[in-house]
Amino acid sequence: MNEPELTIVIPTYNEGDIIVASLKRLSTTLGDLCKQTEVIIADDGTDDLPAVVEQCKNSLGFMAVKVMRNSPALGKGRSIVKAFNASRGAITGFIDVDFSVDPKFIHDAVREIKKGNDSCIGSRVGDRFKSDRSLMTSILATTFRWFYRHLLFGKDRNFTDTQCGFKFFKLEVAWELWKDLVAPDGLADLEVLVKAVKLGYKISELKVPRINDRRGKRRLSRIFVHETVALGRIFCKYRLGWNIKGNPLGV
Repeated sequence: MNEPELTIVIPTYNEGDIIVASLKRLSTTLGDLCKQTEVIIADDGTDDLPAVVEQCKNSLGFMAVKVMRNSPALGKGRSIVKAFNASRGAITGFIDVDFSVDPKFIHDAVREIKKGNDSCIGSRVGDRFKSDRSLMTSILATTFRWFYRHLLFGKDRNFTDTQCGFKFFKLEVAWELWKDLVAPDGLADLEVLVKAVKLGYKISELKVPRINDRRGKRRLSRIFVHETVALGRIFCKYRLGWNIKGNPLGV
């Protein structure tokens, strides 16, 4: 069997109600590239998503579609690592299931990597105070972004948006960047970018429009605590050079 040109990982958590619509939209948007694309659904849920996907996957036109259900749940970061380790496409990346970034930008990401970049990421532009699900979300995200830029990247690189759910890589680069991470879930994206800058990888940044976010399934208080701890761990490992032990994401 020929290897796919592209692997698209879709992290999910009880998304059985929207997964079919998302896969159909992705298939239509990819056009001819669909036949050369492997889709891996990295699933942390407990709903009927695997059965729903099994019923429709052969009609969508992808080279392959598979669900990797985690039991127990791993969290988004670890789910992506596990899916990347199983990826076969020369280019691999992930996109959020609700397409907070339009899947049409996948074509741009593939072109950017074929031009010689090691990675291509989406960066949302627009007023997040108009699109976020709450004012508190906007305030916390803006505060964290200030810390990211000043404490982690400094003059090395100024990314517009580190947390956008749209990142693609050369396969071997994905394997390198997404192993032995110290940040779980939401800040795994950030750690990967810090690591990529440290290793000198070429990163292309696509500016994509910010659209209304779906309401998240985690409490803001939990996000704040976990991401504060994760930010400290990233800072210690990459800016101070400490050897942090704990629960790395490599699986």
